Amino acid sequence: MRPRPLTLAACLVWVASALTARAEVAPQSALLDRTVLAPDQRHVMVVAHRGGGFFAPENTLAAIEVGVEVGVDGVELDVRRTADGHYVLMHDETVDRTTNGTGEVAALSLDALRALEIRWTPPGFVRKAQFPVPPDSERFEGLKVPTLEEALDRVRGRVFVMLDLKAEEAPEVAQVVAERDMLGQTVFKVNSVEEGQAVWAVAPTAVLMARPDDEPALDTMLAALQPPLVHLDEATFTTPIVERLTEAGVLVWMNTLGKTDAVALVADGEDQRWSERLGPELAGVFRMAFEPHVKPYRRLAARGADLLQTDNIVAVVEAMREYRKPRATP
Repeated sequence: MRPRPLTLAACLVWVASALTARAEVAPQSALLDRTVLAPDQRHVMVVAHRGGGFFAPENTLAAIEVGVEVGVDGVELDVRRTADGHYVLMHDETVDRTTNGTGEVAALSLDALRALEIRWTPPGFVRKAQFPVPPDSERFEGLKVPTLEEALDRVRGRVFVMLDLKAEEAPEVAQVVAERDMLGQTVFKVNSVEEGQAVWAVAPTAVLMARPDDEPALDTMLAALQPPLVHLDEATFTTPIVERLTEAGVLVWMNTLGKTDAVALVADGEDQRWSERLGPELAGVFRMAFEPHVKPYRRLAARGADLLQTDNIVAVVEAMREYRKPRATP
């Protein structure tokens, strides 16, 4: 595993410098002073979708390990409640797609879920050479559905975690995070003012990321929650909104999931094919000149994204390693 020295100390320095200018606009941003986010104001953070993106079985401890090894700043994980009141990592309502079992998560006990094994097939458009670890690695064999507690323990002191709550259980999940003493490394994505307030009712220091559907919803959530992070989509990722959030010291989260990731990954595969044909040195010249596998991500960063959630973690970490935002967060 590649070591990540001084990550926590560097993060705290960056957050402290950013908070001073933001205090008047977003008092809740003071909650970030105990979080693991970015080493400096011009660094674009990379977040691994479902833990490891394309490169590991989703929502598993192995996926978290791959994300950390690649060098992401955070991991996004999905949470659902079992029939007997435990919380596990699972995106879908059922276990059918990702395990060797069937049935709804909400109808299965934790013991029943733990008896299943994770089932995973690497995406067909990903070449084996692009994986940070071999896709048939023994670390991907016999994987079990992890509990939320296990996932929180795995990321502790390493990267931050963003929890995407698929069930209406936000307060209960916040309670688990608080009891695990992990509020300082956790971001809760909330889709409404009411959901955010429900989280705060049990965990007043919880860090919220607002996920508005449109600009009126954004206005409402900014006024009521004053979140330090906002999740935008293509409809709201406009220059006026980004400038407004930047001036308020609010970090902008954007997804690169779907077409952006797939096209960039295919381009990366084509680069590797050219390397096989031309040799690594000449292919490297073409790669440096055109960089089709990293340009889409740098364009999003140039437009004002502070965090990029991606499945293509290898390319996005590479794209952001030397990239610096043209402006620093106030």
